[in-house]
Amino acid sequence: MFVTASVLALGSSGHPFPACVLVAAVGLIVFIHWSVSEVSMTRRMVFLFLGMTSVLGFQLVRLRAQSAAPPPAAQTAAVTSVKLQVSIDESGPCQLSLSGTIATNGSGTVWYRFEGPAGVTFDYGPEGTADLGSSEWVGVGKGAKFTRDVRGQFRLEAAMQGPDGKHGPVTVSNVVPEDFKCAGGASAGSQTTTPANQPATAGTANARVTAVRLEVVPAEYSGPCPAKVQLVGTITTDGPGTAYYQFQAGAVGGNREGTVNFSAAGTETVTSEGQVRRTPQVRTVRFLAGMEPRGHQENAKWTDAHLDINCGGGIPPGATGPNAGGRQNPPAEAAPTAISLPSGTQVEAAYQGTKLEFKPEEQVAFLFAQSIRRLEYDECSHQLNRLCTLEELISGVAGNNGQMIGLARNPNQDPSYRYTLTISGTNYQIAAIPRHPGLGGFLYLGSKGFGGGHFYYNPAGPASTRDESLSEFGHSGEDFRRR
Repeated sequence: MFVTASVLALGSSGHPFPACVLVAAVGLIVFIHWSVSEVSMTRRMVFLFLGMTSVLGFQLVRLRAQSAAPPPAAQTAAVTSVKLQVSIDESGPCQLSLSGTIATNGSGTVWYRFEGPAGVTFDYGPEGTADLGSSEWVGVGKGAKFTRDVRGQFRLEAAMQGPDGKHGPVTVSNVVPEDFKCAGGASAGSQTTTPANQPATAGTANARVTAVRLEVVPAEYSGPCPAKVQLVGTITTDGPGTAYYQFQAGAVGGNREGTVNFSAAGTETVTSEGQVRRTPQVRTVRFLAGMEPRGHQENAKWTDAHLDINCGGGIPPGATGPNAGGRQNPPAEAAPTAISLPSGTQVEAAYQGTKLEFKPEEQVAFLFAQSIRRLEYDECSHQLNRLCTLEELISGVAGNNGQMIGLARNPNQDPSYRYTLTISGTNYQIAAIPRHPGLGGFLYLGSKGFGGGHFYYNPAGPASTRDESLSEFGHSGEDFRRR
């Protein structure tokens, strides 16, 4: 028994060899005295007490040494990558939309700051914070305005922020060079822009695209559908080179892109054939062109054209017969000054059973975010087995059943809110960011193929994961999805 006690002390002490030898010697002495027959019972009890005390003593020493040892250093989360995109905001002249994705290797609070050239003013300031919660990525967005021509670089920097407000190592995004024209309050259609996620380069292409035009043939149509439509684009350059182009056709049925060679300065014409299956809900098509190589270009130009096409009655283009060329003109629609809910639609939301009362502009913003969420879950995830970008949802993307997936209203035309859709792998984030003080913001975090998610609302400005998540949300009636 004493040998066993000595071995236990030897194995559990965790101390260097001399201490272990001492414990073993004590155990051996106890064993020898125990074995001698002349040893009285009293002496045996003394030796037993000494042996057990030695084991207990070494156990206490071991526990004290463990408690005194410094705890292992906790791993501090850090920002691992930052990506930035810059695009024109179509809701008004001289406005930009910036969206970024920040990835980390752990949870916590992220600080971020947008940087741009002189003359650019960021909505609600250039800085902000976002709480990652259990996630390891977050999408951030900003609106920006400028009152004169702006040429320079945009970037986004981010770092983890501690409870004391101090920042860890700062990670900087890709640099996005831009060249925007806003002379005389020009509209967005006359601005030039460099595609996002292109690094800054020293030097530019020799030739530049100086003008683009887009024509829809026929310019007007009312009749049965599907109806054939031709898009005619023209590209003008100031020198030789290869120009790329893209028809963002929307309701005309699919996008088309290509290249055209210029041997000298001049104008070239390119076309795209398509068809309209139903009266377009989004009555805009776009044509974009720039000089190759795209990663080294100075700028790109684009223009929009209106689709004056109404399906129902009449004769399709090119048909013959006594009624050929006949058309029935429906009453012209007045250009809306603001977007409103579809007739009969109501939105509902609550915090822990307390119903929220949204302002009319907030109801529209909520329904846009709700419609995008439903499109990602019901149609993009299940029909296309992927997530759709906001550009695809605005212009329309063909589903497996031949019907177009997308929005019936263009959220970029909302004068009260700016919308972003950030995708990171199978996760996505929808943000409705108010353009004016006095309106609340919305933020939704979701995943591909998963109907649940977190919907945040901030009545005082842009929403973040720091705000309380809605416990109930939904709507009755039509939303902004195409039907």
